[in-house]
Amino acid sequence: MAIKQSNGVQKQQLIEQSTSNQQDNDDKYWQHQIDQLYEITGKPVDQIQEALKACNGNLEKALEMLNINNQENETQHSVKDPHKPNDNKVTTIDLTDDKIDDDFARAVEISLQETTVPYADADMQIAERNPTATSPDRYFSSIEEQNISRVIEASYFDNNSNGNKRKRNDSFSRMTNPHELKRDDFPVGLKNVGNSCWFNAVMQSLFHLPVVRQLVLDYRISEEMLLNDYVDSNPLKSRGSIIFIAQLQPLFALLAGSDRKYIEPHEFFKQISETFRSETSGNSGGQQDVNEFTHKLLEWLEDAFEIRIKYKKKISLLNTDCQPKLVNPITELFFGKIRYESQIEGKDVVHEDMFGGYPLKIQGCTRLQECLEVNTGQNMIGSPSSSNQTDWFLSLPPILMLELSRFEYHSTLGRAEKIHSLLEIEQVLYMDRFLECNKEVTTGRQKIVYQLKKLLKELKRKLKEYTSFGNDSKCLPLKDTLQNTLSFALDVKRLSTSSNQELPDNEKDDTNIDMDVDTASYSDADIVLDDENATSLFALNHYVDHEELATIERCISRWSSEITKEVDALKERIASVEDKIERMFQDDHMRKVKYHLHAVLVHAGQVDSGHYWAFIHWRSYNKWLKINDVQVSEVTWEEVKRESRGGGRSHTSAYCLIYISDDIIRHWDFESDSKDKIVDSLSPALYEVVKDHNNKYYKAIKDWEERTLEASFRRWCTEKIAQFKEITRKEENIREDIRLIDFGIYLILCKVPSPILEWAVIESACNDGCGDNSSLQKLAETKWEKISANEMYCNYQHWKSKYHNFLKVNLYFLTGMDLFAQAKYGFALPYFNYAYIINEALCTEGHSKESANQQLIGHYRRHSLLNVNEAAVRIFKEGTTEDDVNEAVQMITDSIIPVLLALSKSSEEDDEGTKQSICNTWVMIMDSPMDAIHSETLMSIIRIIFPEESQETESMIKPPPVTRRSNSQLFDLHIQIMNKVHGDIDEFKKAERQGP
Repeated sequence: MAIKQSNGVQKQQLIEQSTSNQQDNDDKYWQHQIDQLYEITGKPVDQIQEALKACNGNLEKALEMLNINNQENETQHSVKDPHKPNDNKVTTIDLTDDKIDDDFARAVEISLQETTVPYADADMQIAERNPTATSPDRYFSSIEEQNISRVIEASYFDNNSNGNKRKRNDSFSRMTNPHELKRDDFPVGLKNVGNSCWFNAVMQSLFHLPVVRQLVLDYRISEEMLLNDYVDSNPLKSRGSIIFIAQLQPLFALLAGSDRKYIEPHEFFKQISETFRSETSGNSGGQQDVNEFTHKLLEWLEDAFEIRIKYKKKISLLNTDCQPKLVNPITELFFGKIRYESQIEGKDVVHEDMFGGYPLKIQGCTRLQECLEVNTGQNMIGSPSSSNQTDWFLSLPPILMLELSRFEYHSTLGRAEKIHSLLEIEQVLYMDRFLECNKEVTTGRQKIVYQLKKLLKELKRKLKEYTSFGNDSKCLPLKDTLQNTLSFALDVKRLSTSSNQELPDNEKDDTNIDMDVDTASYSDADIVLDDENATSLFALNHYVDHEELATIERCISRWSSEITKEVDALKERIASVEDKIERMFQDDHMRKVKYHLHAVLVHAGQVDSGHYWAFIHWRSYNKWLKINDVQVSEVTWEEVKRESRGGGRSHTSAYCLIYISDDIIRHWDFESDSKDKIVDSLSPALYEVVKDHNNKYYKAIKDWEERTLEASFRRWCTEKIAQFKEITRKEENIREDIRLIDFGIYLILCKVPSPILEWAVIESACNDGCGDNSSLQKLAETKWEKISANEMYCNYQHWKSKYHNFLKVNLYFLTGMDLFAQAKYGFALPYFNYAYIINEALCTEGHSKESANQQLIGHYRRHSLLNVNEAAVRIFKEGTTEDDVNEAVQMITDSIIPVLLALSKSSEEDDEGTKQSICNTWVMIMDSPMDAIHSETLMSIIRIIFPEESQETESMIKPPPVTRRSNSQLFDLHIQIMNKVHGDIDEFKKAERQGP
């Protein structure tokens, strides 16, 4: 036996550590709540903290409080001066007022004309009025703003299956690109416009029934229907039903034909919810209110069709040859007839009534069929009690709505609470047993079922006696109890034998053991028994002989065998009885009235708060959809069951099941149940509603693209200019001329006005593109077309011409430098001279960056000229024939004279000195002895060098053409050649710094 010692210090440390960890977790959870509410509402953090504190950390209640405050603020801001006209007035008709307005018909006309307003995106309307007033973010709200109530669902499923917190971006992702709102292959969603998730779920479930959708879309309204006596005792209410269906039509039309992922029924929901609250005591929030709204919606639809029936009947009376039988299609589809049978004081009481949605109390039931049996009273058929009420359906509607009552009132708590118990739903439901026409068969079989259930209960009771033996909470299977008894006897025998062998002879018969340890002073928690000696402690003071042990073994073995057989037999009988009960109504005779599950409306939360969404069977594609406001996604049947059944710790469960009959399935036109088919079948007015809605959406896309493209292009231009400016910050280097890289750099260094620089970048985008983005290039081309009409365009062209000449100067200069480096001075000279003369026109006092280095060009022009003149002198002196002498004359005429003329126009002292040096060279030759040919030729050279004033000579003779090069090629060529003659360049730079 081992004793467990307690450690008070260690325990206290664990408590403190646990408290600290709990505090950290609480802080993280609190911050997570604040972050979620901030992303949803955009409210200041201090307001969010106050709301959370006031609601004790309840996320959905805090969200509701913030929304209420926001609505109050909007109401305050919406108060206008009554003396000022309201151009944007929206006509609202009170459907509850008993007074008939004389202008009612006009109001209906206005309502019908404005049916597009409730479903148009508010941001799209603002943009249409003032395209420049909204930023890209104003077009189409972000997902978190669109789905306010989704945070409630997120709060219930904040922990995923593996216990990790979901990432915030998984639930809330910004969506500013309208392309992301483009409708995909799934149906259209409905935006949550403020606690409207319940409305969205009901509307979606009805819209996806083609028979209901077509009834609504095909409804035709005439002025005569409104102005004449086709209404009941409450005319305004009935006319209000027509307005309701008139506004429901564009909602259904847009759900069918919108090219967006979702639409926004803001005004429609506002008007409907106000009317609903005024006609009922509901608050449009709890589960009971949603069921009541569904009933009210069907009532409005029924009234609207009743008016049309009365109108058609009157029309038919005018034509005696045609008087068709008219029925209300809403009544035919949604309403059935039921008979209630009971006995009161021995008398049969029968009552018949119409029903729309059939309420089902689910308490104590785990399956839908069982729930129906309990609520119709069929589970009590055959019982001795004679006062039970039994419900029999005289007729079932093609669209059967089963309303699950998942709330009950607690008198102790003084409030209603949601029932979270499990209820398994079924995709297929057979209703034969509940029909009055099958009453006799059902009653007979239910009596048998009742007896079978009694037998089943008795069999399970007997089985429990074997499987849970004992009277306290620690019951064990009887077979295990017997086995433990045998194990105890075997331990007693083993221990008594071993003890007698170990004790002295005088103590072998003494079975009373005096334990030294006072176990009474320890609690059960302080005593730890080894598994090996667990039974030994209790077997020490007992004794069993061989005969007794043998008897126990025989009895227990026999009893165990008998118990096994009896348990197996009971289980077999139980399975057989359950199978009989299960198959009682599964024969063909009781499986004729077949219903298919169409939609499951789900609620997450408690009675007075939560979130609603719908699971809908998209029958045309045999897919289950989860339609959660704007989010429409495909799910599996297992997911539908998991989120619908309730049970356990789940706060999510179905509150309404919509089944459709086999007859509706047979008449389901799958080919017509598509977007294009539905839109093609719309009336011209509704077709225009869809067309206008989609046009606005595509206009919003176009506007967004233009703004986004404009922003992207502006960003591209800004980045381009920033790159240029970064290049201009480099240290100046004579071997690199960064102006050759781009026109923009040239303009920056020349300090031109900003528009000129921006235009240069735009033109560059037109010519060279913007990377791989052809859209930006097209935008640049569009902009460039508008630039030519600007007043500054001439100024831009002036700078463009300057840069063109600047590149030409460099091209000819570098060509001459390349020839100069090869000592081809005669070929290099005309390039230098041409570059110098063109560059001279670019030179402006105080603006050296507008031209190339004129001094450098002049330096190499002079050096080349001197070398060419030296070569001409040498040829002249060494020439022996007339041809040799004429060659020198040709060199002077073609190369030297044009440059000398250019030097004579130069104001530079070095140019004047070079000219004088050349002239003096030829004059000095006259003093040298020479033959007649040389003498005559020299005189000709002197006349050429010193022309008369009236003689004109062209100073700028264009050199041979050169290959055009791009800016980058020219820049690289500049570096290459400057490095080739770097010694001479360095000397020139040094001399330039020293000055004259």
